[in-house]
Amino acid sequence: MNIFDDPNRRSVPGPRDERGQAGMELLLVFPVFFVVVLLAVEFGVWMYQNVTISNAVRDAARFGSVNCGDGSCTVDEIKQRVVDRSNGAVALGDVTVTWVTRGTATAGQKGSSVAVNARRNYAPIFLPAGVGFTWPIGSCSEMRLERNDTGTIVSGSGC
Repeated sequence: MNIFDDPNRRSVPGPRDERGQAGMELLLVFPVFFVVVLLAVEFGVWMYQNVTISNAVRDAARFGSVNCGDGSCTVDEIKQRVVDRSNGAVALGDVTVTWVTRGTATAGQKGSSVAVNARRNYAPIFLPAGVGFTWPIGSCSEMRLERNDTGTIVSGSGC
């Protein structure tokens, strides 16, 4: 009998049985892949909130620089503008508004500026609550007043 006649016989020993190898590799690689995906999602949410707050602060500073449309601005109006434009990403207590003296223009006069600042801490979504790790999110925008402001003036420093 020739060795070529028997289909079940191997003339050279083959590799060992490798069933289950792919499953084992998946068990080793999947946790690392999963953590990387969660970190990417976490960073995306943080970045989204950071950009949202920056846009809200810039919009509120512009709103205040044109005297809120009616010639008189209050701190509460500008703060509320930030909260509204940020889709709730910041609270009223996270926002500060000041009018800044520039050159010969005193705070509230045309040529001075309004500074809007919002700061808060972002708590990660995927970390356990007891860890206490937070990332700061914040933005500051300062814009020159287009005309004299007759509203409530709070003098302070700029950005």
